[in-house]
Amino acid sequence: MVADQVSKLDSNATVEHDVKLKGVHSGIERQIDVLASVQALGATMQVVYECKLYKRAVGIGTVEEFIGKILDLRVDRGVLCVFGDVTPSAFRRLAGVIHPRLDLCLWH
Repeated sequence: MVADQVSKLDSNATVEHDVKLKGVHSGIERQIDVLASVQALGATMQVVYECKLYKRAVGIGTVEEFIGKILDLRVDRGVLCVFGDVTPSAFRRLAGVIHPRLDLCLWH
């Protein structure tokens, strides 16, 4: 569902579901729920979408893991797609991130 929505955002983007990228720092393959790549001004921009569907609210540990993954992969941006809620501390952590660039997408 997320991959379909992302592909509608930009018809020039390449959108892939369930891919693996090798971490620059860790050297291991990391699973990516949705990877969007688009060419702009002679460069490729990559955005990783991480999808979370939990019975409980997403906590700060999940946010910290996502920040680590984005830094390891050295992609341009990350979007945490949460189907449900996030805890107040997790929301504050996401809101305070300057690098890497992160967004939160809440689906209810």
